[in-house]
Parts: sequence; structure tokens; C-alpha cells
Amino acid sequence: MLLGSGAATAVTSLLTADAMNSWGWRIPFIFGGVLGAIAIVLRRGLPESPHFKRYQSARCRNSPIVEAFSCNRRETVQGVLFASSYGALFYLALVYLPTWVAQVTTIPLDSAMRINTLTLALLIPFIPLAGWISDRFVRRTYLLVGAILAIGGAGVFILPWIVADGGIAALVGQVAMGLFLAVPLGAAPALFTEQFPEDDRLTAYSIVFNTGLGIVGGTTPVLASWLILETGSQLGPLIVLLAAMLSGVTGLIWMRDRSREPLMTQCGISVRRAMSAGREVKERGRLLGIVETQSE
Repeated sequence: MLLGSGAATAVTSLLTADAMNSWGWRIPFIFGGVLGAIAIVLRRGLPESPHFKRYQSARCRNSPIVEAFSCNRRETVQGVLFASSYGALFYLALVYLPTWVAQVTTIPLDSAMRINTLTLALLIPFIPLAGWISDRFVRRTYLLVGAILAIGGAGVFILPWIVADGGIAALVGQVAMGLFLAVPLGAAPALFTEQFPEDDRLTAYSIVFNTGLGIVGGTTPVLASWLILETGSQLGPLIVLLAAMLSGVTGLIWMRDRSREPLMTQCGISVRRAMSAGREVKERGRLLGIVETQSE
């Protein structure tokens, strides 16, 4: 995200507005596409780890998609509510805000993008700190509820301040909202992991995360722009922010907090125990074969 924001900042700063609108906006997309293609090539050549192969041989043969929408339907809904909030707040604060600032104030887009890049750079060290706090000191759901309420409260104060004053308000406002986002960025991956059992953990996590961050978060800028047109108010994005805050708090309060508890299992036996049992069976078979050979 930081490199992407930096690339957008570079093209908006180095190119004229006409060049940017005509062809310059394609440069970051081309650069990202090349990196993506390289990553796909590298990933296709990587072998699977021995642990993953053992897991695949020991896991229950149920469909993980069916598991996510049947046995773990409640956890999936709870996760989508929180992930949608997380995605909407993330895209509002770190993707849409520079464009909105350039539209509602006299701050040019390249300056707004510099603020965004600075915010992302400042955010990075706070992400592992937030994860560490949620691991050691504060239950994840409590910490995340506090962070979401803080982002929502900050937005209610900051967005009108930006419209009124621009300048310093845009800098302070985006940095403040961005730093609050360090909490879900640091704690949410573990929270999602803890909500699902081994059999469908990766699939359910992917469904929840991509629904919230990809679908809901990805369409948030479009929805915010539409609300400005429909309401005639530059503060239309506040509606999205408050709805996201309500969704996240609802999902987290409804959710069971499993912080620092053993990860859930299914099919009556954990994958670790299944793999251990499989090794014991193989060892007994090997010893039995030795005994039989000696007897012969």
C-alpha cells in the first residue's frame, strides 16, 4: 500500500494535469501488473511445505466452502460484519480521503497524496505493536471495538474540520484516522484465524476477508461519491463511516472472543493429533513388519 501510494504520489507530482488525465494514470497500473506477473511466476515454482502436505493427508474430506456456510455460518456472518466495517474504514481513510480532500478543499491532489503516503509510512511500525498488545494485554474484540469507535468518532470531528479549514486539518485528520487503523491491521488477522476450525479456516477466512475488504471496501469510494451527489453535501461520506462503525461494533460484540485460546478443531480430532496418530500407526506397522520378518 505504501509503495502504491508512493507511485501515485510520484506520477501526480511529476506530470502535468493534462498528461496525468491522458496517459499518466496508467503508469502505476502497468508497474503493478508487471510485479503481479512476476509474483505469479515465482509462486508457481515454489514447492508445498511438508507440513502442508501432512495437513492435506490428515484433514477431513468435507468441502470447506460448505463448512463455512453451514457448520460455521454464524462465525462467517459475524466475520463479514466486522470485515465490512474494517474494509470500509480502511478505504475511506487510506484510499478515498486524498481524492475527497482535493475535491472539497484547495489542497491539490499531489499534496493530498503526499499526506497519504506519510500516513502509511507512519502506520507501519504501529501494526505489529497493535498485534502484540492484542496478544498479551487486551482481548482482541475489546481492542477492536475501541479502535472502530475511535475511528468513527474521529471521522465525525475530522471530516467537517477538513471542509472548513483544509490544510493542517487534512494532515492531522488523515494521520489520526490512519494510526487508529493500525489496530485492525495488527489484530484482525489473528481474530479471523481464531474464529474458524482447522477444516475450513483458510476458506472461511478468505470468504470473510475478501467480502469485507474486496467487495465492501472496494466499492466504498464509489458509494461515498454517490452520496455526495445524492445529498448535495460534501459530508456524504460520514454516512458510510457511521454505517461501517455500527456494522463493526455489532459483529464484534456478537462474536465470541477466542483470544489466547487453543485454535478450534473439527471432526472430533485436531489435525495435529491426526498427524501424530498417523505417525504412530506407521511406526507400529514398521515394528510389526520387523517382528513378522524375524519370526519367519
